[in-house]
Amino acid sequence: MILKTTQPSDAFTLADLGVGSGAILLSVLSERPAARGLGTDVSEEALAVARDNAAGLGLDGRAAFLRTSWGSGIADSSFDYVASNPPYIRSDVIPTLDPEVRHHDPILALDGGENGLAAYEELAPEIFRLLKPGGQAWLEIGFDQSEAVENLMKNAGFDGVSTFLDLSNLPRIVVARKPAA
Repeated sequence: MILKTTQPSDAFTLADLGVGSGAILLSVLSERPAARGLGTDVSEEALAVARDNAAGLGLDGRAAFLRTSWGSGIADSSFDYVASNPPYIRSDVIPTLDPEVRHHDPILALDGGENGLAAYEELAPEIFRLLKPGGQAWLEIGFDQSEAVENLMKNAGFDGVSTFLDLSNLPRIVVARKPAA
């Protein structure tokens, strides 16, 4: 979605919180050569994969990686965009997932707590803090979480909050803007 709102020549900064393998951050940087980004994760293993992927794509000069919880330790108002695909599956649903998902993805990347919203509850104020005035947040959500995540973002101070549908016409990305002033 960030690619739809930017031009190839745009210079901007992007944080990908919970970067995992780097898919979001690196795909944006590969299409936006003037952009720079930071990926954070609590997993050193995930960061190693993201670093390797960045090097393999020739993006390691524009992508940095930091082991931390979400944006902890990062200065306020540091980024134009913040993206995240946090864990959003309710804990009680994890055992019912397809074995390919259940056994392949780390539980840390899947388990969104009792209501599936634990990560968003932490992320909303953290993203607001990290964004520059006028900056945008992009959050992947579960198909049934649009209203709840939109409300969390509004309560954190965001405006222009909306949800985009995926190719299956299901709610998938909540977008929010930090007020400009």
